Amino acid sequence: QQETTNSSLTMKLLGSQPFSPGAAGSPRRGQSVHTMPPGFAGPLIGQFLSHPSGERILAPHTNDILCGRGGSINAHPGNRVFRSWIQDYKSTYNLASTKAEKSRVVNIILDKVRKLSPSGRFLQKASTNSSAELCMANSDDGWWEEIDEVKAMAKISQALREGAPAFRAAHGKG
Repeated sequence: QQETTNSSLTMKLLGSQPFSPGAAGSPRRGQSVHTMPPGFAGPLIGQFLSHPSGERILAPHTNDILCGRGGSINAHPGNRVFRSWIQDYKSTYNLASTKAEKSRVVNIILDKVRKLSPSGRFLQKASTNSSAELCMANSDDGWWEEIDEVKAMAKISQALREGAPAFRAAHGKG
């Protein structure tokens, strides 16, 4: 039995109560809403649960690093801390003579993010895959999803390389 409208599909996924952001039982900052496979009767809302269908995050917490562009992303608290760490390690990275030394710097920053409490995640805007997700994501921010470690390391490396040619020229390298 397949539901055809957004509201009836949402009702099927959430039970008899319609989704209302901010209402009791609705997701709060740092909580994730998961898309469940057909026939799954478990909870829809959980804190950082892993699920084969993929995690959708309604509201990133303050330690998350948001991938993307724009003022709201730059102003996010996790991104501010991330940029300060990038500045702290930029000279070490850009003056490193081997790829192994550069990888060590990237891993230091990745470990710093993960050791935050709650643990920081690298998030990107999620594409909306279904009408149910579109209806449940009744938020200006929309859905987010965690990127894999390879992409997170690439983001860190790219941030460390910004302005590298000028930096190396000023330090007699390159």
